[in-house]
Amino acid sequence: MEQMALYREWRPQIFREVIGQEHVCRTLQNAVVMGRTAHAYLFCGPRGTGKTSTARILAKALNCLQLKDGEPCNDCPSCLGVTKGISLNVIEMDAASHRGIEEIRDLKQKVSMAPSGGRYKVYIIDEVHMLTGEAFNALLKTLEEPPAHAVFILATTEAHKVPLTILSRCQRFDFRRLSRPLIKGHLDRVAKDKKWLVDEDALELISRQASGALRDALGLLDQAASFTGGKIGRADIEMLTGALGKEELEGIVADTAKGNVPAVLKRLDAIFSRGCDPHQVLLQLADHVRDQFFKPGIGRAEQVFFARFLRGIALAEGEMRGSARPDLLLELVLLRMTGAAAVRNSPYSGGQNSRHDPGADPAVREQAAAIAAKRDDQPQMPDRVRRGAVRQDSAVQGTTSKPSKAGSSGGKADKARKAAEETSSIESKDDTLGGHQPVQSKVPEGADQKFDLKEIKKFLSAQTRDYPLLSRVVPKCRLEREGNRLLLAAPPFFCDLIRQEENMRILQKGLRDYGCPLTLELVQENGESAPVVRPSTEEKEQKQEPQAVHGEELLNMAIKKFNGKIIK
Repeated sequence: MEQMALYREWRPQIFREVIGQEHVCRTLQNAVVMGRTAHAYLFCGPRGTGKTSTARILAKALNCLQLKDGEPCNDCPSCLGVTKGISLNVIEMDAASHRGIEEIRDLKQKVSMAPSGGRYKVYIIDEVHMLTGEAFNALLKTLEEPPAHAVFILATTEAHKVPLTILSRCQRFDFRRLSRPLIKGHLDRVAKDKKWLVDEDALELISRQASGALRDALGLLDQAASFTGGKIGRADIEMLTGALGKEELEGIVADTAKGNVPAVLKRLDAIFSRGCDPHQVLLQLADHVRDQFFKPGIGRAEQVFFARFLRGIALAEGEMRGSARPDLLLELVLLRMTGAAAVRNSPYSGGQNSRHDPGADPAVREQAAAIAAKRDDQPQMPDRVRRGAVRQDSAVQGTTSKPSKAGSSGGKADKARKAAEETSSIESKDDTLGGHQPVQSKVPEGADQKFDLKEIKKFLSAQTRDYPLLSRVVPKCRLEREGNRLLLAAPPFFCDLIRQEENMRILQKGLRDYGCPLTLELVQENGESAPVVRPSTEEKEQKQEPQAVHGEELLNMAIKKFNGKIIK
């Protein structure tokens, strides 16, 4: 008995046997029953999804002598002729090898001939997108107004290459990729019918490797049966396809997340030494990471890490097309993911969750305490106090040099001195993530001192855990108190984000939940680690009482504003 390929042996013969294309089969079956068949159809979709098989079933149904509920009987001479490929009423044409205008002219001459022993003459043109432009133009008129007995079925995997003039003359049916459960279930039925022993994991791997094409899955199962003699395990499929095992995939992802570059390169070298295709390895990594991403109960930090991983894989896949070194591109995408910024909060690296205050890490707290102790041993004059003292000296000098304005200048000097005395010293500590640790300010004399700014900031960081952007920004800001106001000093590039109404509302609510009656205000940090310098009382009065600025005073203000200097 002649050995037949498994996908040919299990080719569907009726609409009911077509797997995963119910939307197409039901429409065609009802059209046959109701006598509403079209004169031209376009079947488009990925390879191995049943386009040609469905076209043959439709051809049988149109000429079947014992049609039942729109299904061909497969017993009458017409059905048997189509099944064996000897029917004169079903003409199959491969447009990939017969793509010229001469073949289409020959088809036009024969299409007017009446069918022999049937009602319809069915022309199945496979890979129709391969026809030349002249051939398409020659087919147009015949396709639009064919003889009553002629039906055209065009099949293609690339519908976008078919001219719109052809598409508009056909009923289009889109065949979909088959899901893994559908492929797995069909393979299981085939294996049981053949009395093969196939592991569940092997069926799962075959259905994954098929990429939605049932024909590819049947071909791989047939190959595995010949390789193992009918007892198929996952290891056999991995050996045939060069696929990686679960342990290898998990190891690559884990080492990448930990930033272990030598381990990642060693694993890739072992994989390439076995002859594995880098593109297939990339696709398997994508499937594995995607499965982990949608795994129930996964945390937000893990989702962020897997999302970054998938994005890197997607970019690398586009770069691999046409590349002479796909293995190098695979190495590069994994090395990019080993950076500390990408895996700091990954589930494998043991880092802190990005939604929490980085100061919660014991190691970070210990380092910050050591820095603080070192700075306490070396007392320094706070920057704002120095600025206040400079203003005071300037005011005193002004009273000496200009006696006529001693009264007003002396009043300003007193206000500057008072502002300097009320100014608090702020210490800035950088955490291991490059941000700023919460700091505690000295409140003005006579004010309520029961609120700990460190605790308030820690509480606000905890309150913003469910808001990814705020949870990253708040720990990098600084808090200081000024009377009944609580000032949130943020870098310039964070101010626009925090200033949004929704974000300010969240922070205000967190402050109220803490029980702090102070009013929260946003101020802009100067971009350095030094504290934000609030305008002094003297500067406020100058803003409230604007006066004309002329000549040298305007030049001095411009130099101070832009940190300039006079060259000439």
